[in-house]
Amino acid sequence: MRVVYHPEARRELLEAGLYYLAVGGSELHREFEAEYAASLRRILDDPLRWRVRGYAARRYNLKRFPYYISYVVREDALWIVAVAYGGRKPFYWKHRTEDIG
Repeated sequence: MRVVYHPEARRELLEAGLYYLAVGGSELHREFEAEYAASLRRILDDPLRWRVRGYAARRYNLKRFPYYISYVVREDALWIVAVAYGGRKPFYWKHRTEDIG
């Protein structure tokens, strides 16, 4: 299954990584990246496992870091619509699901 990022989701992922680099250095940055990668692999292993939470999107919470991955499954693609900070307004990204074909 291919992974497609909404441009804003890619930006959010990069900004989160830069934040952890700034506050915790390269080690914390690597730990965030490793957890994100492991989370994405877990989603790809069984993308329908997590329930739809709203706007046709499923949600996977990272374990250590206060972020979640909001994604939509379409045929052969996993669309990442948000890499969201958990303290942010819920469903701020909902308009992004309209961009998915």
